[in-house]
Amino acid sequence: MLLTSLFSAFTIPIFIRVFFVGQRFRPGPWNLGRYSIPTGAVASAFVALMVPILCFPSVTGADLSVDVMNWTCVVYGGPMVLVCIWWVVSARKWFKGPKVNVAHMMLGDREQMIEGLNVERTVSRGSGQGAPEKLQKIASPVA
Repeated sequence: MLLTSLFSAFTIPIFIRVFFVGQRFRPGPWNLGRYSIPTGAVASAFVALMVPILCFPSVTGADLSVDVMNWTCVVYGGPMVLVCIWWVVSARKWFKGPKVNVAHMMLGDREQMIEGLNVERTVSRGSGQGAPEKLQKIASPVA
């Protein structure tokens, strides 16, 4: 069951990137370049092949019993089916996805933020217990 869960968790973002997002995807600093789409397609095909295989029982023949059954299809597949039904019935209407909290990376200020140019560190005025530091632009222009 562990392999089935890991395969699914790692492959879902790859599958979405390859088959739904395509060329609209903004690659990060480390990527496979032109090989990312074919590699993602092969990885998705491999997982589509392996997940059903990993659900087969490890014992065959007349010796099958409840004790030797592979419960992966029930323990993993049951909740996944329920979550998919819940998504279709309710969650797709109200769930908006994660909030972007790295707008500076998306809006082209990446070099300034990484190099520390025109940036000042301030501690947020939250509870004071582990409150993250914020990076804020200084009003003066960059030389």
